[in-house]
Amino acid sequence: MISTKEAVSPRRDSPVRRMVLAGAVGIILPAALLGWVFVWPRFFPERCGEYTGCLGYLFAAWDPGPWVAVAAAWPLLYALRVRPAWIVAAIATPYLMAIWQYATAKDMWLFSLESLILVVFGGVIAYPSAVLTATTRMPWIWRALPAAFFAGLFVLGIVSSE
Repeated sequence: MISTKEAVSPRRDSPVRRMVLAGAVGIILPAALLGWVFVWPRFFPERCGEYTGCLGYLFAAWDPGPWVAVAAAWPLLYALRVRPAWIVAAIATPYLMAIWQYATAKDMWLFSLESLILVVFGGVIAYPSAVLTATTRMPWIWRALPAAFFAGLFVLGIVSSE
């Protein structure tokens, strides 16, 4: 009899592999946004400013950018075979919100380099943590630790901003 499903080896579907691929998603999404800012002047040089170049477009994309990254994460996770992709993307959303809340708590305009780095590369932390939380084969304590960490980070961000 011919099997229609591929046999999935335990090594291929390991949580570590999924966490590494999810971390790649956390790098790809901000790199795409920054790449867009640097590619834009090649196609539309007349739309960029004389002094700032096209960095004004980066600031214009800053508010909707994270939410576009959240929406684009599911197809990218799915394409990289991080399963269950939609659950990982859904869990990573509040994790990313906690990182953004903490990073922008004291520095609302992101003038500090630390805040900028944390916001841009927060997905490298959030997506692998979401994989860890979504893995059902892990003990519950390992699944609860990232959720507790990001809840504390969110509360710390709120307390710091006041």
